[in-house]
Amino acid sequence: MKLKVVGAPTPSPAGEKDFYELYFDYIGPTEAPRIFHRWCAIGAIAALLGRQCWLPFGNWKFYPNFYILLMGSAGARKGTAMKAAKAMCEAQGYDRFSSTRASKERFLIDMAMLNLEENETIDDLLEMAFDDPSELFVMAEEFTGFTGMNNLPFLLDLAEIWDCPEKFTHPKIQGKSVIVPKPTLSILSASQPEMIATALPPEAIGQGSMSRIILVHGEPTGEKITIPASPSEASVAALRERVAQIRSSVKGEFSIDPEALKLCDRIYREFKDLEDFRFKHYNTRRFTHVLKLATIFSSFRLSMSVSINDILRANTLLHYTELRMPKALGEFGKSKHADVTNRVLDVIKEARLP
Repeated sequence: MKLKVVGAPTPSPAGEKDFYELYFDYIGPTEAPRIFHRWCAIGAIAALLGRQCWLPFGNWKFYPNFYILLMGSAGARKGTAMKAAKAMCEAQGYDRFSSTRASKERFLIDMAMLNLEENETIDDLLEMAFDDPSELFVMAEEFTGFTGMNNLPFLLDLAEIWDCPEKFTHPKIQGKSVIVPKPTLSILSASQPEMIATALPPEAIGQGSMSRIILVHGEPTGEKITIPASPSEASVAALRERVAQIRSSVKGEFSIDPEALKLCDRIYREFKDLEDFRFKHYNTRRFTHVLKLATIFSSFRLSMSVSINDILRANTLLHYTELRMPKALGEFGKSKHADVTNRVLDVIKEARLP
């Protein structure tokens, strides 16, 4: 099924093709679901932008990083979609890819040392002025391989890093605290519904880490392409040029058009929570995802002003994705009476005694 965007198409630079048109020209015929390709492109552009742009939100800044987890059976071609996005990044000279298998401690040390000179050690971090962000892109075809099995402490650290704080401090690694200056992390990974329980302990359902992950479920398309054709030189060049333009022109602070701001207010106030109790915490963070995603769509247009159509596209894509989120988790985190118990508790909490 192709995603239908509500509202008028968002204008592209100088009447040229929209970013997604260029991206799918580059992808060509594919066995992977288009929803996978859409989110992989978003994750890649988010990583390429890093901390160079942001949306002000009160005393906070929202950066366009995402934690995206492609979910589907072994034949859903999750890796195919991820490889195409990685190739797009590599064509820009991007090389800040994380190891796909490392302990929490090793991962944090690697992230902390990103901006050290060749002759510097992790001890020198204590003397550093925190000017350069520590940007990293995790592209792991198996999420459990990256996080380890049921590693709740690592998931909690990842949840804190998702917010892109000024610094992240982890105490007592090898007897010393590790300081990560301006951590900026994007994750694009994959798993299967029956495997997710090995990566996420049951307690994760009640933690903020789950609210930060976009679960993108896709079914095998049924397409059979024996030998995929290589992308044409023209399509590769066109996409490479557009991505380079995005990286060079999308810098600094985003603004939101007045009409877009009115729509944001409606979306925030009128959104009906996902009924599945496992997404209770996601519901509270959903509007943040809308705003971050809208900045990505604005960047597709080489614009620093979020338009009403950017908000529409963001809300539409999220809604489309959310419809399939329960299937992405399968039975993980469910119990026989969990839905009923959760609803009863919600009613009790919301009750107003006379």
